[in-house]
Amino acid sequence: MKPLCPLGYTIKSKHLSSSHLRNSRFILALIACIFSANVALATIFNLGPSHPFATPSNVAWESLAASDAVRVHWKADAYRDKWVICRQGLGPQPITVNGVPGPNGERPVTDGNGAMARLVLNYWTKNGVNR
Repeated sequence: MKPLCPLGYTIKSKHLSSSHLRNSRFILALIACIFSANVALATIFNLGPSHPFATPSNVAWESLAASDAVRVHWKADAYRDKWVICRQGLGPQPITVNGVPGPNGERPVTDGNGAMARLVLNYWTKNGVNR
């Protein structure tokens, strides 16, 4: 059986010879197959006004995976959401949350006063169930 690389190249390991190894196209295909199998596909969540996710509550924090990135864009008023990151990245593939400055370098602000978590989250706090 011929192993098939995710990019569609067929690798015949029993037929490798020095003539194949000199073939740069074969080597490039082999390298592409090796690296494509080990690279996690990251999802970038753009959060803020005029972005796909208007508030932090719209992001499925509980479903983030290694290499995912949440980009919190500046807005004139504070975000009034709380979120829980209960997931983790893997070594060189962390989950990142970054602030994106406004037009004059303003940084995004979150304010916990009156903030609510996503309704799908159900976890216990010191004072009981979070809502």
